[in-house]
Amino acid sequence: MHTLKYLKLAMYIFCFNFISTLSCMDFLSELFKTRNLSRREQSENTLWDEYERTLPNQINFQNPNEPINLPRGGTSTPLIMAAIRFNTELTKKLLDAGADPNLADGNDLHTPLIEAITMFKNHYCNKTPDCPILDKVLAIVQILLDYNADPLKPNRYDQTALYFAEKYDPIKQLLLNHKKPVGSVFLPCQPVVTFFKSTLHSQ
Repeated sequence: MHTLKYLKLAMYIFCFNFISTLSCMDFLSELFKTRNLSRREQSENTLWDEYERTLPNQINFQNPNEPINLPRGGTSTPLIMAAIRFNTELTKKLLDAGADPNLADGNDLHTPLIEAITMFKNHYCNKTPDCPILDKVLAIVQILLDYNADPLKPNRYDQTALYFAEKYDPIKQLLLNHKKPVGSVFLPCQPVVTFFKSTLHSQ
């Protein structure tokens, strides 16, 4: 009888230690994953900072023949790079120099509007509609709209800037209140349509 009791106790202790070891391993794994992610993000931010700092020196704004829309540093145009950094001064300077506000990147065909909103959504405020840098993205969106950026221009998957702004009312209202360019048709159900199109595309 006592032997059975001791065996049960030994099993309980073994199971407790085993579970504790697994939990500790999971904790350490998450800790190192977080640290590695943090280091990678810091490295990426350093590269972005350097690119943003040197970009104005790469463009001759005084030259009317300057290829202002030529992608630099990959498939993104200088305007996209400025927009995703929420650099209002550089964004406006590029637009004044003739940058195309609707020219998409070479990968997913994201326009500067889409890129700015998705950068905000995915890297800054993924789960919270209220975000400290909301004012910055609103300023970028407004500037792009002032220079005739089209909020209904779709990417490769038929998703528009309005689709990506669906959960962020201030951005969404800014896009909805924008006077549409001549020839574009606004559909009130556009976010729903683009959602189902993107879902079907991914299947």
